[in-house]
Amino acid sequence: SSIALPLPPIGGRAFVRGRPVPLAAHAETAECPRAKETESVSAKRQSDRSALLGKTAFGIDVRLNCRRTAVHTSKVKKKGKEWKAGHLDKIRESFDQYPRLVVFRYSNFRTRCFQELRTELRNSTRFFIGRDSLLRFALGKTKAEEYRPNLHELSELLRGEVGLLFTKLTREQVSDILKNFEEEDFARAGSRATVDFAVPKGPLEGFSHTLEPNLRGLGLPTKLNKGVIELITDHEVCKQGDVLTPKQAGILKAFGMKTAIFKFEPLCLWEDGSVVMLDGDMDEDL
Repeated sequence: SSIALPLPPIGGRAFVRGRPVPLAAHAETAECPRAKETESVSAKRQSDRSALLGKTAFGIDVRLNCRRTAVHTSKVKKKGKEWKAGHLDKIRESFDQYPRLVVFRYSNFRTRCFQELRTELRNSTRFFIGRDSLLRFALGKTKAEEYRPNLHELSELLRGEVGLLFTKLTREQVSDILKNFEEEDFARAGSRATVDFAVPKGPLEGFSHTLEPNLRGLGLPTKLNKGVIELITDHEVCKQGDVLTPKQAGILKAFGMKTAIFKFEPLCLWEDGSVVMLDGDMDEDL
């Protein structure tokens, strides 16, 4: 009778009389009494190798890890009708807590600076910034819908980047605070450039040589010359009034150009049904 040769570390065939025979078929022949034992050993080797390939030295199943996806347990809930109703109530409740209401316009809004101002004035004022349609609805869009007398006149001004400020401060105090508040910051993509800015040809002082790839990625024609970043040609970054692209905003930030100014502009003041326009140094009663 023929004897099956030892199987390779991984395989599914045996050799009978010099010819390869599938392991399953070989097991059924009577010529090889060790067929079942050989099949068992081969299957064990295959199983051991699969287990080895599927695990790291720490016993972690890599095959499962590769197919795992992150599942976030926390979900951001959409602001629904309940939130809007609560916000609406807070605005209207403020009429009972503060004697004056100011409508203001803002530009280049920065959350951190706004939170600092809100904290500083928290004992005397309350800010509301959000969708102008919700603010208009809270005050009343028409004379028939207005929550308090003449509030519909303020609703006409609630378009764009505007907000409400309820305050216990006097008209002069709140006007001065808003007009004198300014915070410089780096311009963001999508905003308009407020200055003309160009970088002349030559070495760029104050930049580490490691930043050269970053500057080149922003569109600057740069090269390294003995460890110093050089601009190959003059490069115009932006002109006043241009809508900044992400690369233009990145260049302005790299050169420390803070061209965006977060500021407020008071538009009008409401008190006991009386509306006063706040336009520069000229005030006008409606």
